[in-house]
Amino acid sequence: MSRLVTRMIRRHADDGRRSRQPNESHRPTKSHQMSKSGKVMLWLSALGLGFSAALPALAQAPKAVDFQRVTVAEGLDLPMEFEISADGRAFVVSKCGKFYGWKLDGGVATQTSTVPNVRCVFEDGLLSLALDPNFTQNNYLYVQYTSPGSKTRVSRFTVNANNGLNTASESILLEWTTGNEAHGHMGGSLKFDKSGNLIITTGDNNAASGYFSAGAQATSGNTNDLRGKVLRITPTADGKYTIPAGNLFPADATHRAEIYGMGFRNPFRINLDPLTGYLYVGDIGPDASADSAEGPGGRGELGLGIVQV
Repeated sequence: MSRLVTRMIRRHADDGRRSRQPNESHRPTKSHQMSKSGKVMLWLSALGLGFSAALPALAQAPKAVDFQRVTVAEGLDLPMEFEISADGRAFVVSKCGKFYGWKLDGGVATQTSTVPNVRCVFEDGLLSLALDPNFTQNNYLYVQYTSPGSKTRVSRFTVNANNGLNTASESILLEWTTGNEAHGHMGGSLKFDKSGNLIITTGDNNAASGYFSAGAQATSGNTNDLRGKVLRITPTADGKYTIPAGNLFPADATHRAEIYGMGFRNPFRINLDPLTGYLYVGDIGPDASADSAEGPGGRGELGLGIVQV
């Protein structure tokens, strides 16, 4: 099935600037629509409207005429996320490990690399990417992916001169076990905040029916487990990380200091308001058709549950 990757450009009437919002993936929280041909279409972002509605003094709701839809690539294999660097390079990761990189203006979408050791089964796979805030100087790129052995990793790679990955440059910042059978509810978003911290979402690895272990007490409700969380770390030049001030817990025998928010089911995508630093989390709701004594009915949730300060 052919996929179409697009970008959105909003033109600011006040000073002629423009900002680009790439599409990410086929999940409910994204501002896209699947056509009958399987092409991904980007439209006016509901998240963007939410930002504006919350900040009437700082911004006004965008109009449909403020946006153009421009096709930049098609025929890609299961594209998951799309980033554009400040120097005009485009990067796309696909679910089964393919990595595309090219010069956006005048270039052609090209697979330049394969991320090694990606397990592409059910919801496992190469889930997301984020460019380092200083990408044009250091060429660092971060990905989250599932590897064989039920391990999920957040890793840093260096992008080389042909816009491919130097696969030997991998530095694994974080790694956690998802369980022998729990290959659903992976979460999987990455985003840098304005302070240079890397925000990471992880799913609870539980399902509503009998496929996996019931409940999430061992995952999203567990302060000593990275699953079902929003994590926040500060990457360092040596491929490691430190813990910024303001996370939920100090590190000890029963708490992980990386945890910034917890109790999530499947926070598949996040977004940051560049004006306020507010972090919006899109958490995919349960499969239940109606509310019951066991929990709420199936609804996706968009929450302003976390604020950057």
